[in-house]
Amino acid sequence: MKKANGTMKKILGIALVLIMVLSMASCAAGGLPAAKDAEGEAGDLEWKYTKDDNTLTIIGEGEIPDSDSSEDVPWAEVRHSVKKVKISDDVTYIGDYAFYYMPELTDIDLPEGITAIGDCAFAFCKKLDSFEVPLGVTSVGDSAFEGCASLEAIMLPTTVTELGERAFAYCSSLETALILGNVESIGDWCFKNCSSLEKLTFNAGIVEDKIADNAFEGAEMDYSSAKLTKSADAKATLTVNYVDEDGKAIEDTVVEEGLSYGERYKVVSPKIEGYTADRLTVSGMMEGEDITVNVTYTKDAAEEEETETESEATTDTETTDDGEQEEEPSKTMLIVSVVILGVVIAAIVVAAILLVRSDKKKTNQTVVKKDNTNKNGKRKK
Repeated sequence: MKKANGTMKKILGIALVLIMVLSMASCAAGGLPAAKDAEGEAGDLEWKYTKDDNTLTIIGEGEIPDSDSSEDVPWAEVRHSVKKVKISDDVTYIGDYAFYYMPELTDIDLPEGITAIGDCAFAFCKKLDSFEVPLGVTSVGDSAFEGCASLEAIMLPTTVTELGERAFAYCSSLETALILGNVESIGDWCFKNCSSLEKLTFNAGIVEDKIADNAFEGAEMDYSSAKLTKSADAKATLTVNYVDEDGKAIEDTVVEEGLSYGERYKVVSPKIEGYTADRLTVSGMMEGEDITVNVTYTKDAAEEEETETESEATTDTETTDDGEQEEEPSKTMLIVSVVILGVVIAAIVVAAILLVRSDKKKTNQTVVKKDNTNKNGKRKK
């Protein structure tokens, strides 16, 4: 009986190891599978997720309710697959943890009716690179955007009066922060470890005592080196010049006038046959001052030009057809997982058979030895 128990323990041990290998292989093959179409309710609101475009749509009038964690949000089952969020114009509040750790989220527009953003609302959305806080928002909660590692710029309108603790902590790509309202408090570690921060603008009416001493701990700059502005209503002009290596105009200049403080801009550089631009796009955020940018074009050999065209085509395909390209890895992951599972099951069966045979052989050998011992003992007597 003890030997049988030992055999079973060995089999279970091998099975456990193989299952662990299967789990690791499955993760390496592609992680979590894509979510299916789903829908439900969120307080007084309704939500719907569509797999085809990885979009979460929230419809209705009222508030997105607070949650205690990312597992408690109404759309928890699909949050790992969401790439875009659409919110009805009548939604007024973004609840705690509403979009916490949506690792694929890249696109979201908040309606003008939003008045507050809750704690951890967008924390650890690592692919979210831009975000507009609409005019009317009065408070940004604790850790609201913490760990948004791709976020490059943020503009808080004049209506914002409160910034919570760690609101933008560990936003390692954040280069520009415009705080245009007369904020009454900026919490502890609000911009902690924002290591790329280069442009920081505050409303001139903010009193330094309202800013926590450690608000910029580990950041590239802090309040002492920030630019102060008295007016958030300033208008400015963006001018983009296209020149060759000698500084001579090679394409018509682009001029965009009347851009508002905090308004984001993006101008795509034109393609010129035989030349390559040093900047494919000119982008950033207006800070109440006129901006002039020179894009320089250099001559290319025919081979280099062809390579560049192919590279741009590849980049465009990756950007526009991202959803289609995601589909293939998902199928591959499923196939790999099924194959590995079959191998695991086969290995367990083979191991069990070999162990049983081994134990039988040992048992037979033991019986033979005992018989021989008994026979020899009788002969001696």
